[in-house]
Order: sequence, then C-alpha cells, then structure tokens
Amino acid sequence: MGVALKHQETTGDIGRVVALLGGPAVIKVRINNRLDAHKMIERGFPSAVLSKLVSNVALIKDDAALQKALGISKRTLYRRQGSDRAKNLSKEQSGRA
Repeated sequence: MGVALKHQETTGDIGRVVALLGGPAVIKVRINNRLDAHKMIERGFPSAVLSKLVSNVALIKDDAALQKALGISKRTLYRRQGSDRAKNLSKEQSGRA
C-alpha cells in the first residue's frame, strides 16, 4: 500500500507541474512519471510553455525574476511567442522551467 500511495503522490505532483506548464495541449506528450518528465526536458519543452508558466506563476512576471528563474529576458519571451514559436526550448531552459 505504501508503494501505491507514493506513486499517487508523484503523479499528483507531476500533474500540477504539467498544469502550470500549460497542460497536455501545450506539452503535446503525456507525462506520467519523473522519467517521462526527464525525457521531455532532454528533448526540450515547446516554446508555448514559457507563456503559460509566466501567466500561471505571478512571481516570475517581473523581468528580473524571469531572468533569475528561467534565464531569459522578457524580450526573449516575446520572441518565443512570435517568430520562434515553433522552436523548442533548450535542455537548460526546459530544466529551469
């Protein structure tokens, strides 16, 4: 029973993180566990994750906080929302997100 409960907690935590990043509609793959999350970080999250994360986490809406937390400026964020939208985030940017 302890193993099943631990798995449920992990799934719940991952579900909340996936929701902060925009959910399955933005991420485009199903993330069920930590290994799935690691693989997705290695591939790089879609750029749309940045917009969703910034809109869902009030603390990183400020340019200095965004730079410190994600290692990107507001200018980069806006570029990722526009012409660079199809490009995935780097492994480092995905890990920070």
